[in-house]
Amino acid sequence: MAAKSTWSRAQVVSAIGNGTTFVTILKDSDGKWEKGAAVKRYTVDGEWFIKTVSNSKACDNLDELPIC
Repeated sequence: MAAKSTWSRAQVVSAIGNGTTFVTILKDSDGKWEKGAAVKRYTVDGEWFIKTVSNSKACDNLDELPIC
């Protein structure tokens, strides 16, 4: 896991296109970080979205991550 950093959505979309990989991480019940799902980019109606699960919805979908 890399050091903590903040990325904009556009930066993530671009970085994935350039070969960078991202995964979600969540804290377990003991407060330890667990690796989650791979984040990928998908096009829907010609627009890029970041998702952990492919679907045809025109929105980002990062599974069960809390909104911060």
